[in-house]
Amino acid sequence: MDGEPFSSYLGCAERAARKTPLRTIRRTKKRNETNQKNQRRRLGYLGNADCDPGGGIWLRRMWFRSGTFCVRKDADQGARCNAVTGKGPTFPIAQWEEHARKVQVYDDLARAISAADLVIEVVPEELETKRKVFAELDRLAPSHALLATNSSSIPISRIESATQRPEKCLNIHFYQPAVGMNMADIMGGTRTSPESPSAARAFVRSVACVPLPVQKEILGFCFNSVWRAVKRQSLYMWAGGFVDFRDIDRAWMVFTGMTYGPFFLMDLVGLDVIFAIEKVYFLESGDPRDEPPLALKEKIGRGELGLKTGKGFYTYPDPECARDGFLQGK
Repeated sequence: MDGEPFSSYLGCAERAARKTPLRTIRRTKKRNETNQKNQRRRLGYLGNADCDPGGGIWLRRMWFRSGTFCVRKDADQGARCNAVTGKGPTFPIAQWEEHARKVQVYDDLARAISAADLVIEVVPEELETKRKVFAELDRLAPSHALLATNSSSIPISRIESATQRPEKCLNIHFYQPAVGMNMADIMGGTRTSPESPSAARAFVRSVACVPLPVQKEILGFCFNSVWRAVKRQSLYMWAGGFVDFRDIDRAWMVFTGMTYGPFFLMDLVGLDVIFAIEKVYFLESGDPRDEPPLALKEKIGRGELGLKTGKGFYTYPDPECARDGFLQGK
């Protein structure tokens, strides 16, 4: 697998450690390399469909073909997301159903990952849940397979000891390819071999994403650490009543030229997921300034989780930030 692109797909979705049904998706296709004509490369994708993938962890189906990468969620929510952001996946939306028909569904995790070369876990942002999942993957996956977490904040060094293959464990954190954020953090643990990140970089490139290697362990990896600083300060200013969240989004949109700001992006990820990620940082530092604000917890308690529930900071499917005149404060 080292240094070679993947040319087949195996995915599985699982409600691991929550005693809920397993859901497994599998897709394969022939390799192009003539010297290994009849061999396959398989990616195992294991995740809770209710979570945000980068992490992003709101992935429902994922597949790739001819060097492209596609993420699919619930159709209605995906359409709303693309309409609001003005961005779409690298793979043409019109071809989603065509390739969905090539996916085979399995209910058995062992069968799904029995020939996987790489398994990516996308379960809730809870350390013990992830460790339990990794222990199960270690037991079921082939001995050569890499085991990766798509966690938005937790370093693999805190998960690797749940397996007997720490040298093959690493972070591969995808952002949101479904809205054009085609990049992925890659970070090893305390015993990750040099070959594992190299293979991960090749895989990330093969699905039309930009690899962001992390040379030394840091909570939040590469860009997520940058985004986290913006997110924390934005939440602090909003919860403290210093600035209206809309004006923070307006400022960000004007300054960066983006079509949305931090609060819309948090809605897109899911406010419950944002809260869980911020909690990881707080538990790590113990600094009260890192604790997610009570106002955010109260929104979650009211069921205001963002795009997926129709209301977060904005109301969907017609968020204020997407309307004409928003930048002018109209």
